[in-house]
Amino acid sequence: MASEVPNTRKGFLLLETGLHLLAIALVYTIQSSVIPLQDLYKLTGFLTAVSALRVLSAMPESNKGAISGAYGHQGGILEYLCAVLLGLVWGAVPTALEYTLGANISTQSIFPLAVIAVGLGVFTGSALNTRLLMAFAFPACLLPIAWHAQLQQIPAVTSWSLALLALLAVAQASRGIEALIERFLQISRGNTDLVKNLAQTRDEALAAQAEAETANQALQLEIAEREKAEQKIIASERELSRILDDMMDTYFQVAADGKIARVSPSVEIMLGYEVDDIKGRPWNDLFATRQAADSFRNRLESAFGVIQNHEVRLLHRDGREIWVSINAHYRQDARGNTEGFEGVARDTTEARLAKDNLFREKELWQVTLESIADGVITTDLAGHVSYLNSVAEHMTGWSIDEARKQPLKDVMQLGNEADPGEPVELPMEEWLEKGKKADLQEPAILFRRDRASESAIELSGAPIKNLNAEVIGSVMVFHDVTKLRALAMQLAYQATHDALTGLINRVEFDTRVEQAIHSANRGEKQHAMFYMDLDQFKVVNDTCGHPAGDELLKQISGQLRSALRESDLLARLGGDEFGVLLVGCPLTIAEGIADKLRQLVEDFRFVWEENLFRIGVSIGVVPINSTETDLTELMRAADSACYVAKENGRNQVHVSRPDDAKIAEQHGQMQWMQRIQRAVEEDEFTLHFQPIKAIEGSLEERVHGEVLLRMVDDKGTDAERIIAPLAFLPAAERYHLMPIIDRWVLKKTLHHLANNTATTRHIATCSINLSGQSVSDLKMLNFITELITETDVDPRRLCFEITESAVIANMDIAGQFVNRLRSIGCRFALDDFGSGLSTFDYLKRLQVDYVKLDGVLVRDVATNRVSQAMVHAINYVVHVMGMKSIAEYVESDEITEALRKLSVDYAQGYAIGKPEPFC
Repeated sequence: MASEVPNTRKGFLLLETGLHLLAIALVYTIQSSVIPLQDLYKLTGFLTAVSALRVLSAMPESNKGAISGAYGHQGGILEYLCAVLLGLVWGAVPTALEYTLGANISTQSIFPLAVIAVGLGVFTGSALNTRLLMAFAFPACLLPIAWHAQLQQIPAVTSWSLALLALLAVAQASRGIEALIERFLQISRGNTDLVKNLAQTRDEALAAQAEAETANQALQLEIAEREKAEQKIIASERELSRILDDMMDTYFQVAADGKIARVSPSVEIMLGYEVDDIKGRPWNDLFATRQAADSFRNRLESAFGVIQNHEVRLLHRDGREIWVSINAHYRQDARGNTEGFEGVARDTTEARLAKDNLFREKELWQVTLESIADGVITTDLAGHVSYLNSVAEHMTGWSIDEARKQPLKDVMQLGNEADPGEPVELPMEEWLEKGKKADLQEPAILFRRDRASESAIELSGAPIKNLNAEVIGSVMVFHDVTKLRALAMQLAYQATHDALTGLINRVEFDTRVEQAIHSANRGEKQHAMFYMDLDQFKVVNDTCGHPAGDELLKQISGQLRSALRESDLLARLGGDEFGVLLVGCPLTIAEGIADKLRQLVEDFRFVWEENLFRIGVSIGVVPINSTETDLTELMRAADSACYVAKENGRNQVHVSRPDDAKIAEQHGQMQWMQRIQRAVEEDEFTLHFQPIKAIEGSLEERVHGEVLLRMVDDKGTDAERIIAPLAFLPAAERYHLMPIIDRWVLKKTLHHLANNTATTRHIATCSINLSGQSVSDLKMLNFITELITETDVDPRRLCFEITESAVIANMDIAGQFVNRLRSIGCRFALDDFGSGLSTFDYLKRLQVDYVKLDGVLVRDVATNRVSQAMVHAINYVVHVMGMKSIAEYVESDEITEALRKLSVDYAQGYAIGKPEPFC
């Protein structure tokens, strides 16, 4: 092999090559005057080629196969053949030249010397091989000698004979040198084998270390000289021991008997054993199970004594199992007998756990991607598809195998939702070049590959980055929003239309009215708006139920729609309220249209299950002109006009005009609505207490009185700051604000009573007014009971005053309300009795504790006999039913005396006591 050639042989070959070239140069220099230059060039080239072939034949790379023979001084067959050929060339060339030129050039030239020089080159280039020198010398000299002898050219024969003798002398003298070289080469080969064995030992140590070290640190041991081989091997062993002691992986040697012979200190970190504790223990005892030990042994045997990265569970000293990766191989003695095995073990528990977690996460990721309802596609940096989940496959019509490596634009064929023929570009530049998240901004349609179907989609994408934050691809998520878009359109319709009648609703009507206001403000057109409220609609609902009411609304909607122009707008504003917007219609014409609609509704007859109903409609009309009017003011004016129409007797049309006094009054009530809401939120109400005393002092000794509500104005003097209830309660009743006022009064009163202050400690009965709106609300009933429980006020101290109107409006709910609170100890008084259309039947149907006589009867009871008779009659019936009477507005002693004579139980008024601040 090439690596076995001694360095001296290489030097000899280089020397031979130099001598060949020198000889050729001498021939060229000396014989150029005799030999034609052209022939000399040919000769030189030919000799150079043959010399090169000789040199190459002697190189180790050419001594191959069957023809190579033994290398060294013996030479190979090819090398001998080249030497003979070279001799023939150097012998035949001068003879051929003389024959051709007819001159005795060989005796006049340097050819014999050149042959000697070339012979020496062959001799030295072949590592002083005498046989190779003879193989060259005899053909090179004998051929010219024979030629010149035939021609009887004695000088030439002499020159060539001397050349042959010189070469033979060199060969004879070199025999001792050849023997010496042979001996030297044998020693050299022995040293080479020894170095080879030492290098193999070093390589094995380095391989074991390379397998153990995570960083694959290489330990290179140089053996430069034979004298230092043993010292370096010892140093290598020491270095290996140091590495084994320092490395984190655990090195082990197991003897042929299966017991641990050697182990590195890192075993304490890996298994918890000290080195002395584990030496001599059976190797199989370290495994977590017998099967794990057998698996290791079987794999080592089946792999011809070498295994790598064998993962197995070992048993830690504390009993827990750990995962390790083992690299091991058989150990052999000098005779090649197996004497056990050795290797390294690396703790891979954390890596195994990480691998298992990664596998689970990958499985979870894949299951998640296959389970979600969204399509997912990933691409590489060139924008070619690398992954599709099943949803994306279904939506695009491409399988993952077909789509992989395809451009994304070919897989996702998108069109504009408004114009499907117009393509939509994905924001690939944002994802892949700028590394930003980006969504598909315009509504898009995704076509299947076969164009069999299409889907409206929403798509978002983001770049995929590696650990170095470098973009390596993109991922996009898209989902089918076809149904969602249809649902959105449906929801948009439902958001602007009434579900029952199909008319536009209040929100859309307000939008259209605002547009009309802007149009009028720009001076383009005049418009008009109607606010319509059906009369007697509640009668239909209460008589036949809500299905009948719904049917009535649908039929009325159809009637009204048929009477309007296509450009006019009809809306259901809520309940039985409708709105009409007449576009481009002056007020004079609008008033006629309003009356036409009123007459249409009046003439309409509604039939439901053999019941015939006539209804009406109250209409408020407001103009929309160039005056600066906003939507709120316009709707308020229309609502007020409609309310005035109802106040005027219902089934009327009322037009809102700037100087309309009734509209102004309604506006005032609407302002009170806002003022009341603020007073509740900011505690701008106050309570007063007016005593109620027994006309006969023996009836009751403790205090009895009524809580009265007042509003505090933030302007004016102290006397002017108190606002009487008659100023704001009508507005509160109209706009259904009485329940929140009643809640405020109840909370303040009960908490004040619960504090048990000097002003409340002696109150035996505290009367609190409840509106009809509160009495008809069963939620108020729960509020009162919870408030009594919270404040721990004795319910027997509470007396709730309700009016006749509240009882008449809903006798059943009022009865439940009264009976429930009376069952826990509360008392009730029927207020303003005798002021309306009351009958004594109410007293029989409704169980109350007190009946308060209206001030209209009490004011002139001292002077008017009719009033006296009425008070006497009511008082008599009240007593017969076990109730007590209370007279209101007792303003003088004369009235008090008259009431005493009529046997009235209690009196309330300025003659008894004025209202005083309560809390």
